[in-house]
Amino acid sequence: TGGGEGGQTKRSKQARRSTLSTSLVLLPDEKGWDVIQEIRQAHDRKVLMWPPHVTLLRPFVRVEDFPAASEVLDEILNDFPPMTLSFQMKTTKHHDHCTSLWLVPDDESRDKILALQESVQAIFPQCKRSSYLLRLLNKNRFVPHMTLGQFKNEAEALVLKALYQEKLSSLTFPV
Repeated sequence: TGGGEGGQTKRSKQARRSTLSTSLVLLPDEKGWDVIQEIRQAHDRKVLMWPPHVTLLRPFVRVEDFPAASEVLDEILNDFPPMTLSFQMKTTKHHDHCTSLWLVPDDESRDKILALQESVQAIFPQCKRSSYLLRLLNKNRFVPHMTLGQFKNEAEALVLKALYQEKLSSLTFPV
């Protein structure tokens, strides 16, 4: 595994520190970006912060540790064949005054993303959300998704979902 035990330890130490300023994500190819960004421009408060993505790890390593992290990721990703992921729209109610519209992977794609996420999480254990934050967010597990927007209630999200159902009914992208 790349440089023996000493090399792996050195790289791991170099990439040990994590920060909420970076994330490890899957980026879709630009095929579906037009429609996704059309929705996000109007409804996602973080459209200017992030491109369309599926988060694998957040926090992730500090920018100065990217070279070391990249070496480790190259080794891990060699174990994963290229894959095509498929998504469908879903509303997710967070509480009475906030519902999100997400693109969620179908079952087969979700399993592929979960396997990838588990592998990178094992290599970067320092990049795990704290138990406190997970409880605060009312999350106890990784849920792969792409956020399209946030809405005051589920009815608003369902209206937008219906308007874009045909355009986003079969969004797929290669990874």
